[in-house]
Amino acid sequence: MSTSADAAPKKHRHDLGQEDHGPVMAAGTTRGIQMVLGLWIALTGLALLWAMIDAG
Repeated sequence: MSTSADAAPKKHRHDLGQEDHGPVMAAGTTRGIQMVLGLWIALTGLALLWAMIDAG
């Protein structure tokens, strides 16, 4: 597959500094889901650390 030398590579809108797409009303829900997942990951790490300490 050869491409012409004068063709510039296409850039994604996030590379150009444009905002994310999606409905504005879903922003709160998305943020809430991200916070729940982050808390879940943190608690999983703490449970793993606790299990390692308890096993030792």
